Amino acid sequence: MRISDMLRQYNRNVSNGTEELRSVQGTQKLVSTVGELAAGSVFEGTVNAVKGGKVTLALGNGQVITARLDGKVDIRPGTAMFFQVKENDGQTVAIRPYTGAGSMGNPTLLDALTAAQIPVTDRALAMTDAMMQEGMPINRENLLAMIKYVNANPDANVQTIVQMVKLGLPVNEIMAAQFENYLSGHHALVGEMDLAVSQMAELFGSEALSPEETFALYSKVMDIFLGEGAQSGGAAQTGQGALPQEGALPDALAGGVNGNAQPVDVAVTLEQLFSEEQLKALGKALQNVPTLTGNPALFAGVDGDEVFVDTMQEDAALSGLAGQAGAAGEGAAASQVNLHRELGTVEFLRALQQALAENQMNGLSGMPKLFAGKEFQMLLRNVIEQQWLLKPEELKDGKKLMALYEKLERQMTQLDAAMRATGLTQNSFLQTAAEIRGNIEFMNQMNQIYNYVQIPLKMSGQNANGELYVYTNKKGQGDSEGELTAFLHLDMDALGATDVSVRMREKKVQTNFYFESDASYRLVEMHLPILEKRLKNKGYQCTFSITNERRGISFKENFVKKGNVQTGSVHRYSFDVRA
Repeated sequence: MRISDMLRQYNRNVSNGTEELRSVQGTQKLVSTVGELAAGSVFEGTVNAVKGGKVTLALGNGQVITARLDGKVDIRPGTAMFFQVKENDGQTVAIRPYTGAGSMGNPTLLDALTAAQIPVTDRALAMTDAMMQEGMPINRENLLAMIKYVNANPDANVQTIVQMVKLGLPVNEIMAAQFENYLSGHHALVGEMDLAVSQMAELFGSEALSPEETFALYSKVMDIFLGEGAQSGGAAQTGQGALPQEGALPDALAGGVNGNAQPVDVAVTLEQLFSEEQLKALGKALQNVPTLTGNPALFAGVDGDEVFVDTMQEDAALSGLAGQAGAAGEGAAASQVNLHRELGTVEFLRALQQALAENQMNGLSGMPKLFAGKEFQMLLRNVIEQQWLLKPEELKDGKKLMALYEKLERQMTQLDAAMRATGLTQNSFLQTAAEIRGNIEFMNQMNQIYNYVQIPLKMSGQNANGELYVYTNKKGQGDSEGELTAFLHLDMDALGATDVSVRMREKKVQTNFYFESDASYRLVEMHLPILEKRLKNKGYQCTFSITNERRGISFKENFVKKGNVQTGSVHRYSFDVRA
């Protein structure tokens, strides 16, 4: 019954003298009418009187009830509104005004739930209101289907659930959390990957592990990134379709891969990565691990017996070796320990792993300190970034992005298993690894209905996160000459937030650049003739515009608000960043 009908009924009762405020009969009506409602239930009523913390209400069926009003609330007689049961012990009912889900003055929500025979609760009203906001029918069939999702995910935001169902995304707690990350702009893979590397490096230097446990963990991690685990996929490869499937991403980003890791770039040497001071610090840290003392794979032109090892003096089990080191102490300390500076970062970590494995009987006492040092962490970060980030020129081969996602998901699963096998079941890395896997799975699900992909980029002197949205007008479906629209968003240290909008029909391309930085605006404006010339040589007719403001291309604007109806056909595309 609507509030207007309820008011008419109440007026008839008043004229007939049937209203009751404090009588025993009124109390019995209270118990029989509202007493059946559980805490959280919502009902309609019109305020007759408020006195002494109690409120007298007229209901739509003509009954008048009295209940305890919870809290200090300013309500006036004659006001028609919704109330929610806060507490009901069978004798006393405590109620409070209900203002959730935009329900004030909107009895349609209550009517729809009543017609569908769904209990009127806070979440049920919020669900119905969210469905109306999204333009979804609130008939019995739709409401019953939606309430199943809401009940199955009690910790998820109701509006999030409704939006995901509308878009055709699978609904569970993990996917809902990822959806909200995307809405709030906290979804960048580059940021999550950077955090994972830092957390991994911290674990190597953790005092929670013994030197032997630290070495076991290091060996497993190196096998994942450098050994057979990275080359063949290892036993931890899921094979459950959690990654973007071929065809789910555009052709330029797919094409099928064999599961092998991409070749690691070994061009970065120790000398290129470190300053002179850092090289000395790394050399000293290596010397302080008895197992690594004078290892020819790591040091050049130095006899192992000539190397000074100060941590050995603290190791009682190695007193003999410590005495030998002390005898040559001053001369060795004064000598320059020469690392093989020409070693690539990957080669160095391989040599370090092998040296630790072959000679660990000599002692690992200084190894946690080595791993905790910033130089080792720089090495680890460099090697992992070579595998987890793409250089801009690599985007011309769309298979590499597909392979990157497969490798990233696979390695996160393997790293999770390695941590747990070492006994590290409670640490921040495991949560971050789960976030990354969830992010990849969310993108895979998105790409079933919409073209979207993140592009983790290794730029000169920085890492950048790119986002690419691609969709076409429905009229162009199945038509190779239809218009293609794409949006690219980049966050870069030098240029700042950069948004690019591209519209292309046949060989005619219209491109709009948006920069929030004045310097970036001027820089791109200066070089536009070069870009135009290169694209012209490839057969494109181009027009450009540059705007000195942030466009704010976002997941919410380009995916949620457009919905899966307006996005149009899934258009396969390619682009050449060399232009």
